[in-house]
Amino acid sequence: FFVRHYLKRYQKEHKICILTASHNMSEVEEICDRVIILDEGKLFIDGAPQDLITKYKFKNLEDLFLNIKG
Repeated sequence: FFVRHYLKRYQKEHKICILTASHNMSEVEEICDRVIILDEGKLFIDGAPQDLITKYKFKNLEDLFLNIKG
């Protein structure tokens, strides 16, 4: 919780982009404004978390990540 809160606050205060790499999709869904998923090093999916969930009709990013085919 502390790290998520700190990163969000730091990003807003300094008006910067923070790039993070993770396979923890619940964490990504909570703290990221934009998600990029790569498949074999190539851009496969790009968008806001909620937009991707809606577009691909999954209940959350974890389900999308585990079930989407590249």
